[in-house]
Amino acid sequence: MIRELAMALVSLCLMSTWIPLQPESPTSSRSSDSCADCESVLIAILESADENLQAATVAAAGLTESGYGEKVKRILSKKLGQVTLSDQCAVAAELVRAGDFSKTGILLDLAKEGTPEVKSEAFQQLF
Repeated sequence: MIRELAMALVSLCLMSTWIPLQPESPTSSRSSDSCADCESVLIAILESADENLQAATVAAAGLTESGYGEKVKRILSKKLGQVTLSDQCAVAAELVRAGDFSKTGILLDLAKEGTPEVKSEAFQQLF
């Protein structure tokens, strides 16, 4: 359920930046309010990565695509050392997507030295 909510919010936020929810007018702030609401919810999902990493990575992708890569890097960098090896692949991949290319080394290391499942995940994230 949380993953579906995150994906819906990502879609809404991305659409509202490309297609305004209503015609722009000097007195209208609905589009920017909707983006701010989406941003807040996606950041809350991202910060709850301990509870649902899959939803957090979807939220991270949406935030990065919407121009919030710095926030993604700030939040996920703290989580990287707190997750399992297979989850490190997902977190490192989102950090790379957000612009922290130094985390590519983590993916390469996991692709070389992890279990078969971790290696597979790391290779998938690298491509």
